[in-house]
Order: sequence, then structure tokens, then C-alpha cells
Amino acid sequence: MYIENKILPIILEKFKEVGAEQEPVKIFHIRNESDQNKDVWNDHLCFIDKTGNIQVSIGTTDPGTNAYHRHPEGAAHMCLGWHKNIWVIDVHARNNVLFAHEALCSRPQRGCLPIKYWRDENKNRIYDSNDIILDNFIGINCHRASKIKDVSNIGDYSDACQVRLSFTDHMSFMAKIKEFDCVKDSFTKGVYTYKFSCLLLSNKEIDI
Repeated sequence: MYIENKILPIILEKFKEVGAEQEPVKIFHIRNESDQNKDVWNDHLCFIDKTGNIQVSIGTTDPGTNAYHRHPEGAAHMCLGWHKNIWVIDVHARNNVLFAHEALCSRPQRGCLPIKYWRDENKNRIYDSNDIILDNFIGINCHRASKIKDVSNIGDYSDACQVRLSFTDHMSFMAKIKEFDCVKDSFTKGVYTYKFSCLLLSNKEIDI
């Protein structure tokens, strides 16, 4: 994870454009649609920490190639734009003992709103006007890849989720978002109830 404050004025303006300038925890991701068929980590998962610095991690905002094999109807991609109140802190992949870990999770039973996504019908890995846009719950979370090593390909680590490549980056991200008073104050009966939002941008909108 590294700090990249040169884009701060642009990012603050982007949040203002969607009416989210007062959002306490500003999470934003930047998608690069190129080379998806190579299954590479080429997106940037970012947030503004409590001290006002932009923290950046390498990751993916798109599904890996394996997701296309599992979903003949087209793999799911989170839509660009503002996604309000979509995640809470919970355990991702709870039933997988070796992979279960704390992350930001889509939990309708805890008040999270649906995440808008599109299915890549023609499997060209870019959004086309005829691709199907849906607005429901399919478990798009924000988590990490392997905790053992940085893997070279996305593989099975994303079917649509927003995924950080680095285990240490993810751990730092989770620790830093808990530093916000609104998050700390939401902790009750062993659960954080604060709902996180996310602004998904294209690298055509902002260069990083």
C-alpha cells in the first residue's frame, strides 16, 4: 500500500459529483479494463484514511478468467459509479476454514443495499450497451487474495468481488477503516453496524 495524494482534489470532486462529499469513509476503486483476458491485477483499490491521505493498493475490480468458465451466461462486473451502503464488516468465505477472513461484505440481512452489476454476455470483458444490468444480491464483497504469497493471476479469487492482491494491504485497510469514529461508535454486541459505500471509477476518468 502506498500514499498517492496528488489525485486528492480530483477524488474529492468526484465524491461531490455523486452527492457524497460528506461520506465519512471515502472508499474508491479505479478500474482498468485492459488485459482482463490475461487475468492480471491491474486495478487500484483506494481509500482516504482518517488523516486525509489516499491509500492505494493493487488489486482487481473485475472477475478472474475462471469466473467466465463458471458462468456461461457471462461473468458479473460491478457497475461503475456510486454504490451506497453496500458493505459491513463481516467474515468473507466463512465456510472455507482455510480462507475465511474479515472483510467488507454484502449482507442484506444487516441492512446492506444491493450492488448494481452487469453480466458480460458476449464475454469481451468490457461493458457494452446490450450487457445485462442487474441490481440484486450476489455476494460482491471487498476482500483479499492469498495470505501466503502474492499470486500472479486473479484465478479463483474473484467472481465479481473487489480484491486486494496483498494480504498485508488488506489487513492495513481493515485496521485503518476501524479508526474512524463513525465505525468505532457502531460497534455493539461484538458487531460493527456501520455501512460502507464505494465509488467505482474508470482509469479513463482519472490517471493514477
